[in-house]
Amino acid sequence: MNALLAAVVALGASALRAQSLDPKNPAPLESGVNAANIDAFMTPHYWTFVAKKGNVKINVTFRAQSILGAQLRTQIAFNIYNAATPDKKFTKVLESMGREVSEVIEGPSEEDHQMVIEVVPPKAIVRAGGDYQIQAVQGIDFVGAKQSGADPIVTRHFRVSGCANPAQCTVRFLPGGAVALPGKEAGTWRLFDRERGVYIVTIGNERRSLKLKPGVGLEPVSGEQNVVYEEVR
Repeated sequence: MNALLAAVVALGASALRAQSLDPKNPAPLESGVNAANIDAFMTPHYWTFVAKKGNVKINVTFRAQSILGAQLRTQIAFNIYNAATPDKKFTKVLESMGREVSEVIEGPSEEDHQMVIEVVPPKAIVRAGGDYQIQAVQGIDFVGAKQSGADPIVTRHFRVSGCANPAQCTVRFLPGGAVALPGKEAGTWRLFDRERGVYIVTIGNERRSLKLKPGVGLEPVSGEQNVVYEEVR
């Protein structure tokens, strides 16, 4: 691995709380595939993990999305740094024109310490971006492994906003990321930012960023006042 990353991994550590859009509160990396979508209109995403003493190995993947049917050459960057020394970063840039590209980031760690992955969106005047994945392969301790309890979106009851017939309106967010909808519609959900209560909800071909407002429901992050899914008590 690049000597700079080896030096970064070898530095000391500091504990962080788990969030995803704030560099001071990154989201805990979890076992398996950690996936998200990022584009030029977004701010960087932040993840955290503990690098264990020994060899550390992480796989990163990126697939660019098309814009109006056109595949653009799109780059995103993965900056990896020690939480105690954020100015010293190792950067891996992935470039895609619609095909999935992958890279392996690997290097030695002299001791256990906290690391941060900053995913930097493309620089563009159009909404260039795509889907990325991060997967820990070796030498990783998951900061959020001890967290427990159901997600707030799972423990609440919702209905389609403005709909009065419970049989046709009920919406349930199930453990594991599925959305149960009336009729034959299918959907998925995932937590995007725990601190702000932001979720990515995909129904059919429509994907929305929605914020949970307790007692009210799920409303667009964009600032629109209309509630998409009303909370039912």
